[in-house]
Amino acid sequence: MIMGGLKFDLNEKLEFLPSLYLNYKTDRPLLYSVNTKITVDNKYWGGLAYATNGSLSLIAGMKVNDFINVNYSYDYTIRGMSNYMSGSHELIIGFMLIRNGSNKSYMW
Repeated sequence: MIMGGLKFDLNEKLEFLPSLYLNYKTDRPLLYSVNTKITVDNKYWGGLAYATNGSLSLIAGMKVNDFINVNYSYDYTIRGMSNYMSGSHELIIGFMLIRNGSNKSYMW
């Protein structure tokens, strides 16, 4: 399993964060996911993700305060099970527990 990403500052308010996730097992085909995310004022974000398992995802979120994030994701299956599923919704409440006094933003 390998995961990595980059952060590009587009201007003082916008950041672009592309990332890639690779998962290889000898008994399965290579699975990868390509993700993109744009953040605004280090508080709001939105993005897209595509995975070789046939899913396309739309993500959005916001930083409520220094400790809580709220995220929403809609995953749509574009092959395989697409005849039986119309998509799924996911709501995530994230708690940022360990910061160690750093003023840097969290990557994800």
